[in-house]
Amino acid sequence: MIRRPPRSTQGVSSAASDVYKRQVCVAVKPTCVTRVAIASINQYVAPRRVWFVSADADACATLEAMAPNVRCVPQDEVIPGVTKASVARELERLFPETEALAVDASRNRRLGRERAGWYLQQLIKLGVARHLPDLTSTFLVWDPDMIALEPFRVFSSERSGKTGRERVVRHVGGYAIEAYEHAYEKLTGEPLASAPDGSSYVTHAMTFERAFAEELLGAFADAWEDRIRDEAWTTREAFSREKARMPVWARAILASLNPSALDLGFSEYASYASWVATHHPETVEVVPHRTWTVSYTHLTLPTILLV
Repeated sequence: MIRRPPRSTQGVSSAASDVYKRQVCVAVKPTCVTRVAIASINQYVAPRRVWFVSADADACATLEAMAPNVRCVPQDEVIPGVTKASVARELERLFPETEALAVDASRNRRLGRERAGWYLQQLIKLGVARHLPDLTSTFLVWDPDMIALEPFRVFSSERSGKTGRERVVRHVGGYAIEAYEHAYEKLTGEPLASAPDGSSYVTHAMTFERAFAEELLGAFADAWEDRIRDEAWTTREAFSREKARMPVWARAILASLNPSALDLGFSEYASYASWVATHHPETVEVVPHRTWTVSYTHLTLPTILLV
């Protein structure tokens, strides 16, 4: 995937750049594409630090060797109770028939990825707002098969009338997936917002504000307590009483999935952007059209989170 910002892209002010001096990346395994992505990020975003969340310590060592400002942590150590194994177990409890068929057929793989791993990286991208130490108030999430070709526009030149802070730029042009709408409405009681041009906000690179991500996790946790928990416990096997339990917001996300569309059941990008568009629209400047393109060259690439 190649990110092509418009040539009229403005530079980021020094005040704004202070907000995202640290970058975080979530990566399953390092590849040559990951190396190029890191180089483009350092050239066109210029963070002080790039944090990766990767499969294990060996993968982390390889990633940290790719640039002096890269740091890495294993994926199972980011959010207490949220690991690849725990996500797989939760999916099996919630959707036993579907998961059994998927595992029996191809070890739960589709589109070159494991279902549990796909949902794990989404949970991590949302959960770092609460669990990553020393996280900046604004952070950029970046999928590692996205290569920046020009300066990436993070902040608007306009300011929010309410806060006086620079607005975040929200890019558009993603595919609209009906299953994303199902999960979001179940979690929030609200319709999933589309971009003004009718596309989705799933653009594989998005700026998050920590306070708004915390709000969203809180809304998901409330949904679990109010309605989703009783439904899950009534219709499925009761959840185990493990010592390190999965956070309620993460369980709510997994329980909100449409059983007939588990391969594309939730989007962290669409959900976060919809929440902000509905509750904090004054903090965002939405670009009028798509400024990036897609080339699927390797569907098992890691996911980068830039903070």
